[in-house]
Amino acid sequence: MGRTIEQVIGYLYSTSLPLRRLLGDRQSAFEQAVTDTLLAIDPAACFTEFVAAEVLTATRY
Repeated sequence: MGRTIEQVIGYLYSTSLPLRRLLGDRQSAFEQAVTDTLLAIDPAACFTEFVAAEVLTATRY
């Protein structure tokens, strides 16, 4: 299951706490630029994030 454009934008905001404040009145333009760019990449607007996970385990004797 992929992410929608709205979810991608929400993710950007949630991982960069000062982003909304820094954008100020340019927030709408930023969201439109992200939307336009993502639609150019995939017109179906479904984006998958591939995540690599690494696990380090240790035991104590």
